Amino acid sequence: RGGMTSGAFPDLFARYCERATRALSGFATACTINELNVPLLIRDMVSAGIKGPNGTALREAAEAALGGPIESTFLFTPGADLLTNGIAAHRKARDAIKSVRPEVQVGVTLSIQDEQAEPGAEAVRDARLDEIVNPFLDAVAGDDFIGVQTYTRMVAKADGTAGPAAGHPTTMMGYEDRPQALAEVCRYVWNRTRTPILVTENGWAGSDDRRRAAFVRESLSALHGAIEDGVDVRGFFYWSLLDNFEWVAGYAPRFGIIAVDRTTQRRAIKPSALALGHIAQTNAVEPDNTPATFDGEASQLSGAPLGIN
Repeated sequence: RGGMTSGAFPDLFARYCERATRALSGFATACTINELNVPLLIRDMVSAGIKGPNGTALREAAEAALGGPIESTFLFTPGADLLTNGIAAHRKARDAIKSVRPEVQVGVTLSIQDEQAEPGAEAVRDARLDEIVNPFLDAVAGDDFIGVQTYTRMVAKADGTAGPAAGHPTTMMGYEDRPQALAEVCRYVWNRTRTPILVTENGWAGSDDRRRAAFVRESLSALHGAIEDGVDVRGFFYWSLLDNFEWVAGYAPRFGIIAVDRTTQRRAIKPSALALGHIAQTNAVEPDNTPATFDGEASQLSGAPLGIN
């Protein structure tokens, strides 16, 4: 029926949110749409899949399976529709949720990385912000909160591209390993919108669990500095509880603080989970509170079985 390209989408989505809110209970926070701006952020990557010698055939096969144009799927939604029907859907959904549970805090989540520039590429950085971040921030300023989802820093280059800074380590997702990016993004969002922030995603993908624990500590330490400077951050959610399925990258990236054996489905707590739990319990970030070493894939399931103290 067109997805977000359809003018009917905002009202249909609001109706869904109203019914879902009536059916659920025990929640204080609701995010309407996850990463509303992400189709613009990954546009080139997803478009590459339907280009080249087999591009026409791939598009036709996809559209036959969908029963509609490929733009009907969220990740292919044109930017203009995100900013019209997408924003309208968020606003109507917010009002629908509050009509049932006025006490619930409602926001939308956005994928925002720390956008920086090499000398001479500032205009490239600013153009990226003006396309994929700023219009969405401006549209949702004044909500109960903005959900910030940050993983890395993107450095704009004079040739018009953007990516990890040269020479810096990267994660299993190809992101620059940059825990300080979260605090910088929160500063940017707060300065532009003066709207409270929930960190709804932040994490590290890889097999080195000690690095994962360190990444969390470093992210939260930098974030605490931003809070001390007046940035209104209301909460932090790590991504992810489990080693999960990433829609574009499959099962290979390991974000979880709990390991999953894909054959047996057995779960095991990683030391990074205990480190994060210790931070939460003590309300303090210590230099290194990781309970034990973690040697990567060979000991992926060496932690305590889930549910065992």
